[in-house]
Amino acid sequence: MWWVDGGAHRAITAKKASLLSGGVVRVEKQFGAMDVVSIVDLEGREFARGIANCASAEAFAANDSARESGTQSKNTVVFTRDNIVLMEAAR
Repeated sequence: MWWVDGGAHRAITAKKASLLSGGVVRVEKQFGAMDVVSIVDLEGREFARGIANCASAEAFAANDSARESGTQSKNTVVFTRDNIVLMEAAR
């Protein structure tokens, strides 16, 4: 399960955007590429599910190395919009 901030939630539901690693605030369980993962808002309500582009560890590798070197973090596309399905309540 991936917990996302308000900006990521709006991007997915209103703008039909992909989910970038920068919008994720918490990962409850690690997963691999092609796994189906729940996407929840800050209150823990599931509003979407997606098929992962990469493993959860890979999604944050670029962010971690950028943070260590003091450079700008590069967001990884965790779920592309074509692989995200909105739950009925989010529509």
